[in-house]
Amino acid sequence: MNDDPRVQRIIQWRESLTLLPDEQFFNLIRMYLGEIQTPYNKQTLIEQLSAFLRKEENKKNIVHLLTYEDIKLLSAVKFIDHPDQKKLGDFFSGTQNFSTVYSHIVNLEDRLVLYSYKDKLTEKYIIGINPLMEAEIFPLLSLEVLQPKEESDVVPHIEGFYLTPEFIASGISFLLSHHDILKADRQLKKRALNDIEVIFGSNYALVIQKLVLSFISLNLFREEDKGVFPNWEKIIIFANMPYVHQVSYICMGACGRFSRRSLQKNTQLLINTFASIGDECLERQEIEQIALSIKENFFDREESRFEHILAQLELSGTFIPSMLDNAVIFGILRQDNKEEDRKTYFVYSSFKTEVQKKYLYTTNNKEVPKVLSIDSGFSITIMPGLKLEHLLPLVRILDITHYDVAPVFEISRKSITRAFEDGSNTESLVNLLQSFSAYPLPQNLTVSIEEWFNSYSSATLYKGYVLKLNSKNSSLVVKNPRLSMHIKAELAPDVFLLDFESDAEAQSIISRTGFDFIKTVNASEAKLSSAGLPMLDIATKADASLIQKNVVKVKPASESEQKAFLDSIIGELQKQNLTQAQYEGLMERINKRIIVSSSQLVGTSVRFEQLEAGGMDYTGKLHVIENALQSKNLLQIELEKYKEPLIGKPLSLSKKTSNIEVLMSLEPDNRELSVLVSAIVFVKKIHSATAF
Repeated sequence: MNDDPRVQRIIQWRESLTLLPDEQFFNLIRMYLGEIQTPYNKQTLIEQLSAFLRKEENKKNIVHLLTYEDIKLLSAVKFIDHPDQKKLGDFFSGTQNFSTVYSHIVNLEDRLVLYSYKDKLTEKYIIGINPLMEAEIFPLLSLEVLQPKEESDVVPHIEGFYLTPEFIASGISFLLSHHDILKADRQLKKRALNDIEVIFGSNYALVIQKLVLSFISLNLFREEDKGVFPNWEKIIIFANMPYVHQVSYICMGACGRFSRRSLQKNTQLLINTFASIGDECLERQEIEQIALSIKENFFDREESRFEHILAQLELSGTFIPSMLDNAVIFGILRQDNKEEDRKTYFVYSSFKTEVQKKYLYTTNNKEVPKVLSIDSGFSITIMPGLKLEHLLPLVRILDITHYDVAPVFEISRKSITRAFEDGSNTESLVNLLQSFSAYPLPQNLTVSIEEWFNSYSSATLYKGYVLKLNSKNSSLVVKNPRLSMHIKAELAPDVFLLDFESDAEAQSIISRTGFDFIKTVNASEAKLSSAGLPMLDIATKADASLIQKNVVKVKPASESEQKAFLDSIIGELQKQNLTQAQYEGLMERINKRIIVSSSQLVGTSVRFEQLEAGGMDYTGKLHVIENALQSKNLLQIELEKYKEPLIGKPLSLSKKTSNIEVLMSLEPDNRELSVLVSAIVFVKKIHSATAF
């Protein structure tokens, strides 16, 4: 037995052909070998098909007709570990719907480029590249082609601006008074834009938008129907992190949402990548190569290869360009486009020299600077010098009115009510303001705070979870730190209002207290996590020798070259004496790039069959469905209530009143769906990319 892996893959490919449904198998054979002569033998036909592929001219033409989108899909198949339909569908879900990806897989199988086989361990059908074509196709494939790097325009940067704790705090303050800030497309609403221009300046709209999206991605703020609202528990944890971690997380959070594990690794990658820039002025591609080399060095071997490849693809295609652009927007890097070579370069802005001196390293000085300047009109100026952990309690009771090196806030009944709702009172708020002020507070301010508190506490409308206990158990609850911290108010003796936000949170927290006498709320939701963002390591530089320059890649044929080849095939077709049906059938194969040799232009190889129907053609739609059901093929259907086409296996037909209903098992998750034939806008029979 030959143990050569390539030989084993060829055997596997040949076996996959024998397992195809007869209709699909013979259609494939006819497309390449012409009309099948009887008596026939499947193994002989497969050997003849292999001989067709072994011809250098045929292999060359198959590769010649590969489009850019073909190469993207083939690259995913090569680099993703054990790719199946679902993995490929998930991978391209950001740009293509599953129906499009599935149809593309089927097309490449018809073109003898892809095939599917059943994995013996997982019992799943895996997509592979035809081993007879590997030598010709592999040089075209790369990680980079999956996420092309395009030179971007110069990203707007505000001269002298960088992401300081004062700005982060000002952004939080702005959000506290501007919940309804984003439109459905994640752009800023007009009113928010106007307020940003007044408070921050006309150049800050993009910075604020990126900051808001990052806060949401990091779960510091949550999106609700009425806008974005703070998650104070996570914000407080975030504010106590080292400043460089805060900036790095914000920069990465603006790139999109990640799992907790991916967020930590990608942000650590950001820190190490920026540390490797040093004082140099590097091109975008060089920074991307640094990032990829760093990723390889601290790659966790416990990750699956699929996770690793996805991470590499995301880094090379999405994270790095977005990360660099966000670093420019937040003032960490400066971007320059040089006219002489039309390339984009990045270098540290004043962030590195100025900000690191103030905020990068923690100090042992526990004395809080006296940085507040408060006037009699309740306007409060905060001078630079406070860390975010110190600024946070202040911005909870202040509204930003003007951002500058020393931002200006105001305190009002509305802003201070936020603190009252969190349990603060007159004494605690006065003490807070006084602790940051070098001078006594204006008397009219302390009087106003007391009046606002008296007004607030004169009547209270509560909403939340109420816990009623007997006097014996009441004292136990009050003394329990896990539960007492969630007591918002004591409504009456032994009756407490709790600040739980959901049944799941209530059940989770109460179960951890050990009080089995408290009946928890039944809930099917997942338990909420209150963990903050994970800590990061100290930045380390990458070895500059790992940066590869002038990498040469094999390029596919150009569109004009492919068109010239297809035109030559069409010219050969037009010379044939064919019926209209035969001509149209062969023309369809040419358009699908199945025909790569004039030897395939055989009219008798075309079998007429109604493959699609739509509109008012009820009989035609029913015929296509019945045919697919009988031949065990798949259906692609379009319905008005779904934006994208659906693909699934037809399971059965049943009559409902005067209409007929088809039951389908949808790809890729096998979810069943019943559809009235009359409700189908368009239906098309397609063969399965895997046997079933």
